[in-house]
Amino acid sequence: MKILEEFISRLVPNLAGFLGSNCEVVFHDFRRGYDETVVLIENGHVTNRKVKDCPTNLLFEKFNDNMMEGSPIYFNTSKDGRIIKSCSTMIRDEDGKITGALCLNMDITDMILAQNAISAHTSYDSNAASEVVFANDVQELLEMYLTQCETRFSKPGALMSRDEKVRALEFLDSRGVFMISKAGVRLCEFFNVSKYTLYTYLEEARSRGNGNLKK
Repeated sequence: MKILEEFISRLVPNLAGFLGSNCEVVFHDFRRGYDETVVLIENGHVTNRKVKDCPTNLLFEKFNDNMMEGSPIYFNTSKDGRIIKSCSTMIRDEDGKITGALCLNMDITDMILAQNAISAHTSYDSNAASEVVFANDVQELLEMYLTQCETRFSKPGALMSRDEKVRALEFLDSRGVFMISKAGVRLCEFFNVSKYTLYTYLEEARSRGNGNLKK
């Protein structure tokens, strides 16, 4: 692993230098959890991130689905509307467990505007763009999903019925929210339930069909 870390420490700045200032190169380390996974980053201005920031929402949503390994190149948009072309490569240990990821995020907004000159980089389909949130803090992702829950049921979490809370937890669980440390504390507050009740509802949500709730 030490040899890999030394290699990555050279690869990240080399890739950034080769690909230019419009390409962010990020190395995520998942071995100590998912709250502060960015350990190396070059050209962080592309997504406005820095060391100790968290991964995007795609990690939490797709982690158990061999995240993007079948289709490593995808398109998304930044918070300020710029078009980002991304590529994520998962890193596994000797046992096959995902321990990190090397990600490239290239701002191709100018390339889209100059599509005729650089057509190889402009196969962008807004309808197929991934819903990626480049967050600085996992709490920002958690609050985003809680807001989506309130929108789904048209009421605050504390006012939801028991069945609605179970369905909301099914949705949150499908988004990987429970990978976020101390998420349970915020969820207890959001739903106005005890820790015991929260995990009783979560167990019921998971027993209903493992993802029957449409994303």
